[in-house]
Amino acid sequence: MTTIYSAVARKGGNTKTTTSTNLAAAFARAGLFTVFIETDGQGNASEIMGVEKTDNFYNLIMKNARWEDVLAPVPSKFTSAKDADAKLFMVSAADLTSEVESHQDTASNMIRRIGQLRGVADVVIMDTSPGLTNVHLGCYLSSDYVYIPSLCESFSVQSLESSFELLEKARIVGGSTYPVAKVLGILPNRYDWRQNDAREKLGEIKGGYKKKCRIFDPIEDSVAWHDSCSRQMSIYAHNDSLGLGLGFSRPAARKALRQFDEFAQTAIKLAKAVTEAVTT
Repeated sequence: MTTIYSAVARKGGNTKTTTSTNLAAAFARAGLFTVFIETDGQGNASEIMGVEKTDNFYNLIMKNARWEDVLAPVPSKFTSAKDADAKLFMVSAADLTSEVESHQDTASNMIRRIGQLRGVADVVIMDTSPGLTNVHLGCYLSSDYVYIPSLCESFSVQSLESSFELLEKARIVGGSTYPVAKVLGILPNRYDWRQNDAREKLGEIKGGYKKKCRIFDPIEDSVAWHDSCSRQMSIYAHNDSLGLGLGFSRPAARKALRQFDEFAQTAIKLAKAVTEAVTT
């Protein structure tokens, strides 16, 4: 009954946290019981979602903490969900995450602990730190799908291949016992169509990876994303707040929402197909 996603990318600043937190909001607003797991010790996802930053990811994976002790409810302000039954919880991360990243048992511990949510949550989504660590390996082996955010600039495009290399490593480690996640696709972000370099790099992404996975339509850079993060609101809640005197730009917010929701609906349909198949 559960679909597990991870946002992965070796380079920092590729919008893993922005897109994964907003994807969690989209799931919750669609009526799916959603658990967001932060695996980045910087704790940016906690800040964006309005949850106290703690070392609960470390406690979950390294100390075998109970789920009820590490799950925190995400304030409704973040989702602005109209469905009173919508549920979104998160596991926060902080400084001790570095110990999880380097521990040799992390991948197997993640497979076991994240797997305990199957049949409990409708959707699980994990945000990751920059780099390639044992946590990233655990995400590949405990998730059903990974998606790869990427900026349309040289260093981000160059780092894409490392995500696919780790995917191959995960296949070797998992063997026939633990199937590796499928790649949902590459999500180009902060795209500026007016810049020649951005158009060129988007072309490189499409030309180099279209045979490996889906390339989603690019999401343009917008002040709406910065506004929503600073106010601890998803782009959905941001859009709901238009006209309330909060100083938001209606066209920018609506465009950002429309572009992101095209990606989010793909993930929602996959998750709903799983839950509906089980219930019927």
